[in-house]
Amino acid sequence: RRRDLHRLAHRRAAMAAPAPSHRPEAWNPPDSTRGAPPRGANPHHHLSRGAHDLRMKVVLATLAGKAMTVEGIREDAEKPGLQPHEASLMRLVEKVTNGSAVEINETGTMLRYKPGIVIGGSGLQHDCGTTRAIGYFLEPLALLSLFGKRPLQITLKGITNDDLDPSVDSWRSVTLPLLHMFGVGDGDASVP
Repeated sequence: RRRDLHRLAHRRAAMAAPAPSHRPEAWNPPDSTRGAPPRGANPHHHLSRGAHDLRMKVVLATLAGKAMTVEGIREDAEKPGLQPHEASLMRLVEKVTNGSAVEINETGTMLRYKPGIVIGGSGLQHDCGTTRAIGYFLEPLALLSLFGKRPLQITLKGITNDDLDPSVDSWRSVTLPLLHMFGVGDGDASVP
């Protein structure tokens, strides 16, 4: 009974609301400045705030060849600035590229990144630390390695499983076979 009364009240309210206008909105001619960067801004430089999606920002900036600045990285947090795994990711990106430049201010709340060319290479090693699992580093690394000048052979050292990142076992049983289906790393990629 209560539900029926609620439905009835909702219908009455909907009927009392004015009907939406079906008139087309006025057409505004395109403005030549709409969507353009502010005067004096560098179109080859990306500026963002916060460390959310930092891995994707770095991958996309690298592939686009576009420098970026990330400001306000956890500046109001108890531990401000880049976390150890994020700094480690930047060192990893420097290893697989040529000509990359990374600048981090003293507090770690600002990151400047000038991408280089993805080279790849063999015999590389990287210590991922213990704050995040290797899966955190594999995701951007897999994307970058697809565009490298040479095949990438790298040994990552760190923890294999945590609650936040894909495990190494998931990579071995799901991601590597998918990459092989596309002809990437036929027989080359392995997880010891």
